[in-house]
Amino acid sequence: MKRLLIVHGDRLFLKSLETLLKGKVQTLGTTSANAAAKVLEVNTRESGGHFFDALLTDCNMREMSGLTLARKARDAGVKEIMIMTGGGGADQIPMMKSRGFHVFEKPIDDDALCELLGVEGVA
Repeated sequence: MKRLLIVHGDRLFLKSLETLLKGKVQTLGTTSANAAAKVLEVNTRESGGHFFDALLTDCNMREMSGLTLARKARDAGVKEIMIMTGGGGADQIPMMKSRGFHVFEKPIDDDALCELLGVEGVA
């Protein structure tokens, strides 16, 4: 089962993503980008390589941007990096895609997310 780190500042939104993916992937969710960066660092060090298979992060976080976190995840060996953006980050989408990140505009298409993760969707 894939391991997914989810980072979003809104607890309810985070919980809805965890509920959607329950039983399909192992999830660890946090509302803090700094906490997520620390989790990536510790788990990578303790596992001797990459620990998470995928990262799903909001683009606009308080402590650090989703792009900074995505770069840290890539350095930690995370293969699938997905960034969520709302209306405020739309101008950055081409740049994010050019760096190999998958981009989801909110509201997220649940089936598209599940497809990218290689798990059965909600339908």
